[in-house]
Amino acid sequence: MPTQQMLFIGGLHRSGTTLVERIIGEDPDVAALRDTGVLMNEGQFLQDVYPTDEELGGGTEKRGSVVGWAFNPRSHMTEHDVPDPQRTADELRAAWTPYASAPGARHLVEKSPANIMRMRYLQEVFPDCRLIAVRRHPIVYALAVRKWAPRHIKIGFGFGELVRHWLAAMDTFEEDLEHLRNVRVISFEELTHEPESVRAELEEHLELTELSLPEELVPSPPRRYVDYWKELASASPWRPVRPLNSSARPKPIAPETLEAVVASAFGKQTVRRTIDRYGDAMKRHGYDPEVLDRSFRPQYLN
Repeated sequence: MPTQQMLFIGGLHRSGTTLVERIIGEDPDVAALRDTGVLMNEGQFLQDVYPTDEELGGGTEKRGSVVGWAFNPRSHMTEHDVPDPQRTADELRAAWTPYASAPGARHLVEKSPANIMRMRYLQEVFPDCRLIAVRRHPIVYALAVRKWAPRHIKIGFGFGELVRHWLAAMDTFEEDLEHLRNVRVISFEELTHEPESVRAELEEHLELTELSLPEELVPSPPRRYVDYWKELASASPWRPVRPLNSSARPKPIAPETLEAVVASAFGKQTVRRTIDRYGDAMKRHGYDPEVLDRSFRPQYLN
């Protein structure tokens, strides 16, 4: 039986990696990892060849590590971290193949967020693989994952740490690009505004012929995050901000109660500090800190 070609998707949490994996998995020639029993069917949790996001992030909460792994130097893996490519490939295939949704398919797609920082490693192990990097506005990303962050960030302090985490991952990816052969970069914003263009680009890159894009898989603009950020920008103690997230279980002092106080008192300062400190870096990666629902192509991708 021919060996399945590997397709790898990487990108920070809540950037659209799961969505892209589902779109690619719609093609009958592609198998995805299913019924694995691990978080989000991510292949990283089925193998023991390299460390997982949880190990690298060091979070104490179940999903707390999602805002820390990019800071860990061990997250960045290259061809120099592969002592025996064939043995590594055999071990990874042995871990993933039993969960392939269509064993006879020509391709097997594996999605894990930290793939964005180990694409050189994966390319060395699987020389004919195809790589897909998914990106999303760093402010929207930060707002989306804040609920998994340490408590002080969850209630509104230290927002810049989440943006720095995004930049740490994307800066590394930018540096790695010149070493990558078969890679495509797509954005969540492109999926929202130009879904057919993204579908065609993926189909060409992956050499697929029946890649469809069901309407239910086309994401909506992130109005919830855009509106919240606007509220923060005009916040004051006399103009309270509605909490972004609510606790699943009632608590004596719920995080959203503290968040409302912090956001009202310091929200405007948080927005201005984020733009002043990280605005230029965001623009270099194709994002305007003042426009949260659009992306443009950064110079390093031209």
